[in-house]
Amino acid sequence: MENSRIEYKLILTENIEKEVVAFVNTDGGEIHIGVRDDGEVVGVQNPDEVQLKIKDRLVSNIRPSILGLFDIDLSEEDNKTVVIVRLSAGVETPYYIKQKGRSEAGCFIRIGSSAQPMPEEMIKKMMTKQHPLVLVNNPSRHQDLTFNQLKIFYEGRGILLNSQFAKNLDFLTPDGKYNQLAYLFADENNMSVRVAKWWGNDKMELRENEEYGYCSIVKSMQKVLDKFDIENVTLAAKVGIGQRQEKRYVDSKTLREVIINAFAHNDYESGETPIFEIFSDRFEITTYGSLVEGLSKEEFFTGVSKPRSREIMRIFKDLEYVERLGSGIPYIVRKYGRDVVQFMSSVVRFSIPFFEKSRLKSRLKSSEESKVKSSEENESSEESKVKSSEENESSEESKVKSSEENESSEESKVKSSEESESSEESKVKGSEENKSSEESKVKSSEENKSSEESKVKSSEESESSEESKVKSSEENESSEESKVKGSEENKSSEESKVKSSEESESSEESKVETKDKILIFIAEQPKITAKEIAKKLNLTSRMVEKHLKILKTNNKIRRIGAKKGGYWEI
Repeated sequence: MENSRIEYKLILTENIEKEVVAFVNTDGGEIHIGVRDDGEVVGVQNPDEVQLKIKDRLVSNIRPSILGLFDIDLSEEDNKTVVIVRLSAGVETPYYIKQKGRSEAGCFIRIGSSAQPMPEEMIKKMMTKQHPLVLVNNPSRHQDLTFNQLKIFYEGRGILLNSQFAKNLDFLTPDGKYNQLAYLFADENNMSVRVAKWWGNDKMELRENEEYGYCSIVKSMQKVLDKFDIENVTLAAKVGIGQRQEKRYVDSKTLREVIINAFAHNDYESGETPIFEIFSDRFEITTYGSLVEGLSKEEFFTGVSKPRSREIMRIFKDLEYVERLGSGIPYIVRKYGRDVVQFMSSVVRFSIPFFEKSRLKSRLKSSEESKVKSSEENESSEESKVKSSEENESSEESKVKSSEENESSEESKVKSSEESESSEESKVKGSEENKSSEESKVKSSEENKSSEESKVKSSEESESSEESKVKSSEENESSEESKVKGSEENKSSEESKVKSSEESESSEESKVETKDKILIFIAEQPKITAKEIAKKLNLTSRMVEKHLKILKTNNKIRRIGAKKGGYWEI
């Protein structure tokens, strides 16, 4: 539904100027053409033609000029095209319809959902408050100005500046002289724009101080954008086998928005230019001038657009540095929060931390911990295998011992049985010998002799049997010893494999991590030496030199200056 910031129009009406004047005299807003009052989308025929008509009417029929204060976009809703006119609040109030002049018939303000005539008393109050436009109304001290650089930028966008460009871009004073605005965009001026780079996170030691000014501020701005794009280093981290994740120090779009915002909203009437600084942990960009009069901090953060200079904003829009009015600050806030903006009495400062650098370190640390944990688990697994092997060996030894005890028991039983049989045989033989003794002493003597021979023979057989058993036992023991020895050899082989695996893993981890660690050391301490890196990584200086050579060959780093006194640049 319609409200103080939105107006619906079914078609392009004759009073479009009235609605626009009301919005720019108040807080800005939007006009949707092709929508009924109740919000029903109808769409428009020939939307491109409608866009051109709106632009021509707003430029021709409203004063002061509102170029730089409006956008005209097309939106598709329910397969129907709607034309949307987006307007920001102006600073040269009261704005009025050219044919009606600064009167109640020509000046309007937005009250609720409608445009109302501005009372005469309010018109006088606004005119009393209006500040003189120093950039536009004051002539430049130099009148021999050229604008070749500005023309090149316009031509790059397909726009040719004709002989009337100075008048169309408000580069002339009422009496036809180049003004101070023209001086800002001229090929040569005295506007210094510097980028300072510090070694640490404070201003103790200056590393670089480069000049990008003394030319058209459009060219200065593009050079600063290019410089920060280089400084916004891309870091890489391994996140898996054959995979790399790349992150920049800060979000690229945020950095671009802040730099353009600094050039667009700087208070050049103070004679100062924006300040650009690079620290080891953040980018800082400072714009001269507090918030534009009438703009609150809450409105600033939510995207209410109120340009300090509509003329500068108009040129930036022509060159497509500004996409949509009021879209930049809300994007920055979504990415980094409101705390990155500091409001002071005469400046506004953006301080953007290198979030991505700390996240990269966290990923590397997590990767190292995972590898260590995996290595420990592998070691534990190998230890379990060794322990299991030892238990198996102990079990085999117990079996051998039990087998020997069983054999000994069997031998004892056999020996006892043989002794018992020998005793019985002796008794029987003794009885027979007694009987035989009475019959014949000669025969008894022969039998005694035969009995002795039998005993000797039996003893020899018994000894032979015992030797066979002993030999068999020794063979069994030898077999068991061979098994034990084989088990010990297997154990030794397993331990060798574990050690080889650990050495291989350690070697691979070293290859993967060393280069990333060297990049981080260089990012933190650009003046660090190969010897200092070797000490931190517990490597030889020769090995570190080899890694540095590979990084230079792959264009990851380069050496600035001599070996002594120079520094690394990623």
